[in-house]
Amino acid sequence: MLEQNGSTPYDGSTQYWQYNFTVTVNAAAGMPTGNVTFMDGSSVACPQQSNSAIQPINANGQATFATGCLPMPQNVTYTPVVSTHTIIPVYGGDANFMSFTGPSTTFQVVRSPALLITSSPSSLSVQAGSSASANLTLTSILGYGFAGKGQQLNNYDFPVTLACSNLPPHASCTFTYPTPDPNIATAVDIPCTGTTAAADNCSPGLATVTINTNVSVGTASQRGPIAFGALFGFGLIGLCFRRKLAEKGRVLLMVCMMILSGAFAGSLTACSTQNLSPASVLTTPAGAYPVTITAQQVGSQVITLPTGPVTIYGSQNQVSLPFTINVTVQ
Repeated sequence: MLEQNGSTPYDGSTQYWQYNFTVTVNAAAGMPTGNVTFMDGSSVACPQQSNSAIQPINANGQATFATGCLPMPQNVTYTPVVSTHTIIPVYGGDANFMSFTGPSTTFQVVRSPALLITSSPSSLSVQAGSSASANLTLTSILGYGFAGKGQQLNNYDFPVTLACSNLPPHASCTFTYPTPDPNIATAVDIPCTGTTAAADNCSPGLATVTINTNVSVGTASQRGPIAFGALFGFGLIGLCFRRKLAEKGRVLLMVCMMILSGAFAGSLTACSTQNLSPASVLTTPAGAYPVTITAQQVGSQVITLPTGPVTIYGSQNQVSLPFTINVTVQ
């Protein structure tokens, strides 16, 4: 399942990596022949499959790259659900035409099953110093929420929790869940009642995201050590004055105690973290910000194996297709 340049969130595939990427080699006159090599960044794509990235140009001047060979990490704990590939077509040239490099296209291979996130409204506008909210719908695609045949380790009916990134400066986001998971107040379920992994009869998960701007900062005042130090010093002075009528030989001791008490009070004053200024407010600058929202698999559940019940835990992996909500700060 792939996304091309973010133009569509999902290409409609029901199996893994079914998208075929076709390019056309144009010429002002004549028809180019030869091959197109599809690069994945700086290397030839799909090195594990020999020559799968080198495709001949057909009679219409087109070459097609089957993206099913793009690698997705498999059988590795805590790997990302999204594997990003930048594909660059390179025409090798022939006797009449020179070689050249075409524009890059970004594909994101997404591990199945997954969720699709949509928002209403699709974008947010907020004044600096205020907040704005959008309602999110999490829809199961390719089987998320389906318990799995025999409830084996390929279960995907864990609850999910949401997180955001790429926020504007001095801004934060919060999420609320109208119907949270019974055991996790910060997560939501996407249950399916179908009998196949096609995720038939699945209920969407609902949440609300709020973007908060102008996040305040400040340090609490701490007056205690200063007052204690001063009182302690004066107490010593009083003690010395009560000894005023004692032998003159103790005058030197009184002076020393006064000096020490003053130094002690001064040392406490120097350690104070008192903040005499009011809490400051950092202003979120105006501009347009593409905020990314993702869903992560959390929670736990009990499955039944031939050896007995076993508790398994959510992987914390991202299980949602790439989703961005555009936030404009005014």
